[in-house]
Amino acid sequence: MTIALCIKTKVQRELEKMGVSRSKIDVLVQEGKHETKAEIDKQVNDKERVLAALENPHISDAIEDLIKERNFY
Repeated sequence: MTIALCIKTKVQRELEKMGVSRSKIDVLVQEGKHETKAEIDKQVNDKERVLAALENPHISDAIEDLIKERNFY
């Protein structure tokens, strides 16, 4: 679920930077790519579950670290 949360958070922030204030983003796992596809799809697209997950400091810190801009040389 962490990867899906990263994708959803990053896309939402990029849309906000472009001036899109309202959007609905659904993140879905590709068929056959994860054993718990249905569970992940349900969790990452449930607004209340996402908000609760992002209120957890350990999860939000991990998400922030994974989506931060990096310079590679």
